[in-house]
Amino acid sequence: MNRLAFSILFSFFVLIAGFPAAAAPLTAQYVPLDEGQVTGVMTRYGSVPGGVTLEGSGSGIPALHHVRYDPAANVFILNESLRYSSPVGHAELREIAQALEKDNSLGFSLGRHEKIFGALPSGGSVAEALKGLDILLGKAVFQNKPPQLYFDPFSSAARKGTAAYFRFGDYTFQRQENELQLLNARLNISLIPLIHHTDGTVLPDREALRTQNSEPLYESNIRYVLGRFEQFSQPVLQKTVRCGEAAAFLRTVKSSGQNLEVLLSLKNA
Repeated sequence: MNRLAFSILFSFFVLIAGFPAAAAPLTAQYVPLDEGQVTGVMTRYGSVPGGVTLEGSGSGIPALHHVRYDPAANVFILNESLRYSSPVGHAELREIAQALEKDNSLGFSLGRHEKIFGALPSGGSVAEALKGLDILLGKAVFQNKPPQLYFDPFSSAARKGTAAYFRFGDYTFQRQENELQLLNARLNISLIPLIHHTDGTVLPDREALRTQNSEPLYESNIRYVLGRFEQFSQPVLQKTVRCGEAAAFLRTVKSSGQNLEVLLSLKNA
């Protein structure tokens, strides 16, 4: 099957402190993964890929020599001259910063058991947003034919299934006068063919990955979603994009040598 690449660019208004900020474009596209890419994701997250993940650092951010945080305004001051308004509230910012100090991964996946990737608190605001989006987009992808998520314990044969994987990343920032703002971001949607073995293990279907043999109906559903993506610009999607933006920014700050918990005054230096 030919590799597919469907994309659409749309803009939505992110809300900061209840007020609309500049429209931030998000490019959403279907990206088939090959066997090597799936293996890499499994190595990174420790399980079969699926669910929603927030990945990467921010590009377009200048070299950071000094960073301080004003909690009253929920604003970061970069190099004493550049302001960056947090796209999320204090609670989400705290959850992301504390999680990133323990593990660079951020994500959530539904399945037989809910799974948090990284160190986000279970039941926290960020994890619940990712869970809500996994439900929203998962229902859209699997709307006409439910995925075979689990194996039949009374069957002697392995069963095939599919996981949907939603990856947010490629957060790009730009300077507008004395403000650092988000320019764009990307959502990659992928399908992972699975084999559910009778012993309960679930592994990627490597033959299907090698031949790019995905479920046509699910691909069709993704095309439908991408063609009408503005309909999915619901609060849970907007919040997830904002959380991904905050995570990308904080990873960049962390890579400059700053302890995120100390920066946010969550612990003493």
